[in-house]
Amino acid sequence: YMPHEAPSLYKPIDDPIDEFPAWSEAIRDAGGYAKGQGITWTDGNRYRSNLDVPNVWTPGDYPQGWDRVEE
Repeated sequence: YMPHEAPSLYKPIDDPIDEFPAWSEAIRDAGGYAKGQGITWTDGNRYRSNLDVPNVWTPGDYPQGWDRVEE
């Protein structure tokens, strides 16, 4: 079935093309961000996690865990 034919079978997801979705506490709470995973922080800048373990910190709380990505 297509989404318009059976909308109850589908749920919206983030745009898979967006490499830098907004920071999500839900992802943090589900285990954290993987190394190389990108986010957009509340300051409008883009970051990639650089930790070898799941990253549960924000760029504001633990800036060493993130690399700022220049546009």
